[in-house]
Amino acid sequence: MQQLFEKITSWQDISFPEAEYYKKKLLEESQEVSDSTNTEELLEECSDNIIVTFGLLNKAGLTYQDLEAAMERKFKVVSSSEWEFVGGVHKRVKE
Repeated sequence: MQQLFEKITSWQDISFPEAEYYKKKLLEESQEVSDSTNTEELLEECSDNIIVTFGLLNKAGLTYQDLEAAMERKFKVVSSSEWEFVGGVHKRVKE
């Protein structure tokens, strides 16, 4: 996955050099995930979200290793937390 991160971000540096692009694009892609109507669309839109997220992290000076470490830390927190279903979504109520 790290090689893919580097391949994608190298392409993004050339194709989309404007740092402000990535947050707006991530919002757009997230809406497309929500709007997906079948598993093929869902897979494509989730892939788009990951690609855009890679670019956002790269523009912030972060690496794939930074992402992996943050995901490991975050998973420890969320997997040991208590959750409550509120307003149609699960919300963490206690770590």
